[in-house]
Amino acid sequence: MYILGINAVYHDPAACLVKDGRVIAAAEDERFTRIKHGKRPIPFSTYELPFHAIDYCLREAGITLVDIDHVAYSYDPFLLLGRHRHAATITLPLEPGAHPTPAEWEAAWDPLFLASIVNAPRHLAGGAPHHLRARFRGARADGPYRWHFVEHHIAHAASAFHASPFDEAAVLTLDGRGEKATTSYSLGSGSQLRWLGQVNFPHSLGLLYEQVTGYLGFLPSSDEYKVMALASFGKPRYLSTFREIVQVGSNGQYTIQPLSLEERFGPARMKGGPLEQRHYDIAHSLQIVLEETALELVDWLYQETHADNLCMAGGVALNCVMNARLRDKGPFKHIWVQPAAGDAGTALGAALWIDALERREQGNKGDNGRLFRMDHAFLGPSYSDDEIEQFLCWSKLPYRRLTSIADEVAGILVEDKVVGWFQQRMEFGPRALGARSILASPISPGMQARLNEIKDREDFRPVAPVVLEEEAPRWFAHAGVSPFMLFVYDVLPDKVDRIPAVQHVDGTARIQTINRQQHPLYYDLIKAFQARTGVPVLVNTSFNTRGEPIVCTPRDAIECFWTSHLLIRCLAALIAQEFDAADYEVIIADDAACDETRRVVDDCCSGKSRVPGSLARKQCPGPEVRYVAVTGKHGPAAARNAGWRVARGEIIAFTDDDCVPTPGWLRAGLAAFTDGVAGVSGRLIVPLECVPTDYELNAARLATSTFVTANSFYRRACLARIGGFDERFTSAWREDTDVYFTLLERYASDDRGRVNTRDRPYYDTFEVRQPVVLARAPCGCSGDERSSLARGFVYAPDAVVIHPLRSAQWGVSLGQQRKSMFNALLYKKHPALYREKIQAAPPWHYYAIVGALLVVIGALLGRKQGLAFGATCLWMFLTGRFCLQRLDQTSRERRHVAEMLVTSVLIPPLSIFWRIRGAIKFRVFFL
Repeated sequence: MYILGINAVYHDPAACLVKDGRVIAAAEDERFTRIKHGKRPIPFSTYELPFHAIDYCLREAGITLVDIDHVAYSYDPFLLLGRHRHAATITLPLEPGAHPTPAEWEAAWDPLFLASIVNAPRHLAGGAPHHLRARFRGARADGPYRWHFVEHHIAHAASAFHASPFDEAAVLTLDGRGEKATTSYSLGSGSQLRWLGQVNFPHSLGLLYEQVTGYLGFLPSSDEYKVMALASFGKPRYLSTFREIVQVGSNGQYTIQPLSLEERFGPARMKGGPLEQRHYDIAHSLQIVLEETALELVDWLYQETHADNLCMAGGVALNCVMNARLRDKGPFKHIWVQPAAGDAGTALGAALWIDALERREQGNKGDNGRLFRMDHAFLGPSYSDDEIEQFLCWSKLPYRRLTSIADEVAGILVEDKVVGWFQQRMEFGPRALGARSILASPISPGMQARLNEIKDREDFRPVAPVVLEEEAPRWFAHAGVSPFMLFVYDVLPDKVDRIPAVQHVDGTARIQTINRQQHPLYYDLIKAFQARTGVPVLVNTSFNTRGEPIVCTPRDAIECFWTSHLLIRCLAALIAQEFDAADYEVIIADDAACDETRRVVDDCCSGKSRVPGSLARKQCPGPEVRYVAVTGKHGPAAARNAGWRVARGEIIAFTDDDCVPTPGWLRAGLAAFTDGVAGVSGRLIVPLECVPTDYELNAARLATSTFVTANSFYRRACLARIGGFDERFTSAWREDTDVYFTLLERYASDDRGRVNTRDRPYYDTFEVRQPVVLARAPCGCSGDERSSLARGFVYAPDAVVIHPLRSAQWGVSLGQQRKSMFNALLYKKHPALYREKIQAAPPWHYYAIVGALLVVIGALLGRKQGLAFGATCLWMFLTGRFCLQRLDQTSRERRHVAEMLVTSVLIPPLSIFWRIRGAIKFRVFFL
């Protein structure tokens, strides 16, 4: 019997597959879509189902949707029908008159919210994205599976008890809200749950914590853990205020008084604004009241149940400081918290709940009706060595197979380097537990700050330790088994100096314990590190950067590895060049100079650089690193000029802050400067998704471009002779081609055959904030002597730079049309080369589309319907063909297809507008 569990109503959409009482797979949709938390918890996103997570679960089991027996959806809209009595009859799309009067609803969007849930069976059967349809074919809204709406808090409670190691336990769920409940109490025994009571909306500890999270400048329903970390720096200055707001009554009830935080505490902190002491104090006071309230609630629950064990779930149960207080001060002997305690875990709970109900009806109780114990969270996808190697080969990244991965990685960690650890099945839940982790040594006092820098995290956030299960009591006070990082423990006083990186400001650490059965390779790694250092502890933080989900696929891991804090990553690669540090310098030219860039460079120069240790083959001092501020935002051409003009070397090498040169880049590029060479172009690698978006496909053409400044070398004398980059190119577009054409005309006018371009087109896609200029020191003869011999350009394939793709907003191609203006300037300066190398003829297809559109408008104004109809048909045909050309070899996801449809209509007129504007601005006849 297959049961598919789904969470989709609020945030953290997820799916879980249970077969005959055992969990086969579980995953959050965010890991596949790369959208943090999957979606925002707003009514208009309720219809979105976790199709990618569902597809993974089906794929893991080798089945399709028609093989599913039951679908368990972790929200029951019919619980709200006492007030919203028409919800069951609402269908999508909504039509006028199909909903009741607004007075019957909490908010105007409630009909849409409930209709989306009621229509979820239909959407599951027919709404899967095109590229996932294979495993959804044959399904219908009415089957063949049975659909179950499971109450949200029952799903939470089942995720806690039915996955726990206990046969009997009290169950507490705390979250923002379900259908009505915000807090619930039950008693679990065998495979059953007996409901004891609940607290209803609007009284919610979770929503109060969310409200304060937003007030403190963080993202509600996402950043509550940051408030918990912030609390350790504060004082109970506002404790009485929060105690007035939260009032605990009898029978497990409490009330939350309505409040305006601005009236109580003053103006809210703006996102990214400075943190004041009052912000720390507000967080601290809130945390104390949360812990006090939770203690009173579990005291009541214990009096009702007299159980030894407590199970917990709901988003509030992810508060590990509160959990530790309940462990140390509460009445229960044992506490188990669901590792996916947030809404994602309700997919697991709903599936386990329906499984228990169905098997009880069938009389198949088995192991007291429960066959699953969640002793680990590794329920997500895995990738074989061959699959990883296939991706590495395709992306042309250097790699090697390790003969003893645990020993070799332990050796790397001992050297105080940072490792991206990607092994076996991905974790289910918000914590990285050794499958998708960034690992480091806890021995270095600066490791916490260094990791926060790498991941672009706030400075106040701690990092967590993983410790061998059998060693935990010798390093952390009263430490027990804690495999999911859901409790904090005090670091023992005699161990503080040995593992300073993992101790938070309050003296605690959120530990993960690990044994060999849970993850043998992870265990062996820590054991190998202990053998070298005597410390059975590592720093374990999630393999992601700020605002991004934890990595899932090999490609996600590579992208995260290359893009974490762009300039730091680039600097690390430049400092690690296989080249004598005395023979080159690094110059950071900062367009629109900012303090953050200067600080990064200053840290590098002072030896405090937090560059990723896995790239830093030699630490500062290395080559001289200089910072050049460019006041105002003048574009990359001006920044590059500012950089090379202060350089002292004969050869100037350029790259960008979002690029990562390989260790042999500088050596290979300089080796290509034989007599007669004016410039060298290296090889650019752009990691690309197998089914890319239109933006990604266009951006990847950088890899087949000639003389992209992100990987190019010039003789300084040649640049000086032509005056450097033309600063009229104020965007990252055509300024590098202009320099190349100018040098080509100046030094290779009689010998074009020396230019090894392999007929590659010219593209340049990215805005560059900090061009990085490397200057090669003089070697043997003067720049003038060498430049007099320079007559050509060569391609150096061994001079490799990795150029990861940055994320792009919806409709990015529309903003890029402004760059068409600079095509006119390039054409004015180099008309022959432009037509030979860039564009042999004007974009007549754009002109045809715009012309047809103008005819439509003119015909409509002139009331010539026949002409308007014909011109409309022509416009639709040309626009449709353009859209199909863009969709060729790109993603067919609905969101992307919609973007292509909209932007294909707008791109031709925008492009022509900017081309004409460029022609007027630069006074050239240019089509």
